[in-house]
Amino acid sequence: MDDLVRKYPFAGAAAVAAEFKLKAVAHEAASYVDRALSSWTPPAGSADSDLLPELGALLPRSRDLVRNYPLAAGFIRTVLDSVVGAGLRISAMPDYRALGRDREWAEEWSRRVEALWRTATETPDIDASRTQTMGEMAGLAFRQYLENGAAVALPKWDATGRRGARFKTYFQLVEADRLCNPNGMPDSETLRGGVEIDAEGAPVAYQIRNAHPGDDAYLLGAGVWARGRQMRSAPGGVLLGAALRMWGGEWTRVPARTAWGRRRVIHAYDKERPGQSRGKPFMAAVMTRFRMLDHYQKTELKAAIVNAMIAAFIVTPLQSEDLVQLLGGDPKDIAAAIEQRRAHSIPLQGGAVYHLHPGEDIKGFNPTRPGGTYPAYVDNLVGEIAQALGMSPEMFKKEFSKSNFASARMSLLETWRFFLGRRAWLAAQWYQPCYELLLEEWVSDGLVDTPPEEFYANRTAYSRSRWIGPGRGWVDPVKEATGAKIRLALGLSTLQKECAEQGDDYEEIVDQAVYERRLLAERGLPLPDGQVSVQIVDGGDEQTGKED
Repeated sequence: MDDLVRKYPFAGAAAVAAEFKLKAVAHEAASYVDRALSSWTPPAGSADSDLLPELGALLPRSRDLVRNYPLAAGFIRTVLDSVVGAGLRISAMPDYRALGRDREWAEEWSRRVEALWRTATETPDIDASRTQTMGEMAGLAFRQYLENGAAVALPKWDATGRRGARFKTYFQLVEADRLCNPNGMPDSETLRGGVEIDAEGAPVAYQIRNAHPGDDAYLLGAGVWARGRQMRSAPGGVLLGAALRMWGGEWTRVPARTAWGRRRVIHAYDKERPGQSRGKPFMAAVMTRFRMLDHYQKTELKAAIVNAMIAAFIVTPLQSEDLVQLLGGDPKDIAAAIEQRRAHSIPLQGGAVYHLHPGEDIKGFNPTRPGGTYPAYVDNLVGEIAQALGMSPEMFKKEFSKSNFASARMSLLETWRFFLGRRAWLAAQWYQPCYELLLEEWVSDGLVDTPPEEFYANRTAYSRSRWIGPGRGWVDPVKEATGAKIRLALGLSTLQKECAEQGDDYEEIVDQAVYERRLLAERGLPLPDGQVSVQIVDGGDEQTGKED
C-alpha cells in the first residue's frame, strides 16, 4: 500500500494507508477496527487466572439456578437419573494376560471381588456421615460436579475399628467451597485455589477448610453465644478456640497421597485447559441464558395473570370533567361515589342481565400476552441451552409429542452419547479410585488371594474393571430387540454388551435364566417361546438342547 501511495499520490493518502494497515488482518475476528468487534477485548489469562477469581460468584449462582429454576433443576435430575441412577455396578475384569493368568482364574477372582464390593458399598458404613450408600454418594458427588464444577472426597481409614464397620476404608464428601487458600491467602506458583502443586503441576496437598464458609454468619448468630454460655467457666483461650472452630477459621492440610501412593483426596473435575487447578460449574456457559429466560418467563406469567383477572371494562361516554360536575365538584362526594361504585361492582355470571348507568357500555377484554411469538422464542432459547449442555431439545424439555419413532430414537441416541461420556467420567474419576482403595485393603487383609507385593507391582492390571449404569430404555421394544438379535447373530455384539446397554450384568442374567429353566423343567412346565429346553440329569447338571 505504501508503494502504491508513493507512486500515485493523492490528498489524504497517508490516512488511507494508515487505515488500511489497521484493517489488514489475516483473521477478521482479530480486527480491532471493525465496529462489531472493537469492544470485544476478553482477558488473555491463564486457566487459573481466568477462573479462580470468579469461582466465588459462579458457584452460588449455579446452585441458585438449580434451586429456583425448573429447567435447570430438570436438567440436573435427568442427567443424574440417566448417568448414575441408583448407582453403577461393578464388573471386575483383571487383565489376566498381563498377570500371566488364565480366564478361569480371572472369573473366580472377579466373583470374589464383586461380592466384597457389594458388601462394602451397599451399607451406609461406607459414608463418613453414615447416611448414604456408595450409589447415593456417587449421585451426590456427580451433582456436586454439575453444580460446583468438582466433587471432593476424603478417603478415611478406621485403624482402631471404632466405627464397628466390617472394613476400615470409608469416604467423606466435602463441598468444593471448603477447598480454598487458608485465611484468604492469595494464589501463588505453588498454591492455586486451595490446591498445592509441584513444579510439574501435580497436586501435592489440599487445603480443606474445617467448616463451610457459609456457616460463618449462620453459626455466629445461631450457636456461638449458646456455646459461649455453656463454656463461660472455661479459660478465654479455650472459648476462643471453640469459636474459631465453629466459624471455620481453621484449615487442615491433607497430602494428596501417602508415601506408598494411596490416595488421601479424590478431586474429580473437568480440565478444559492445561494448568487448570479447579473445575467450574457445568452450566457456566449458559447461566446468563438461563437467567434471562427465567426472567422473561416470570414477566410473561405475571402479565398473563394480570390479564386473566380482567374480564371486561365498563365504558362511559362522559369525560372526567363532566363526571366531576355531575357529582357537584366536592372531592368528598367524588370519593364517596367511587367507593360506592367499588362496593357495588358488577359480578360476571352466566345468563345474568345487568343494569348499567345511562350511556355506559360493557366491552370485553382481549389480552395479547403472552403473544404468538412466545413459544417460538422460548423454544429457540431452550434449544441453544440444550445444545450447549450436550442434550437434544426433546430430551431437555421431556417433550416428544411432535416426534415419531425415527426422530425420537435419533434424539435419544444423540443424548445417550452425552450420558455415556459423563458415565465414563464418573467411573474414572469417582468409582475407580474408590474401588482401588477398597481393593488395596482387601489385598492387605488377605480377603483376596493376591500377595500384597504382587498387587502393588501390578495395581492397574488387578484393578481393571467395567462399570454398568442405568439402561438406555426402549423407544420401540420389538424393533430394538430384533436389532439386538441380528447383531448377536452376525457377531457384531456380545451378550455382555447388549445386557450392559440395558443396565444388566450378563452373568446375573445367565445364572437366573439357568435357574428358571431348571425350575420349570422340575415342575413340568413349558418354557417360554424361543428358550432352549433343559434336561435334569443325575447330579443336578443342566444340559441344553435345541430350540423348541
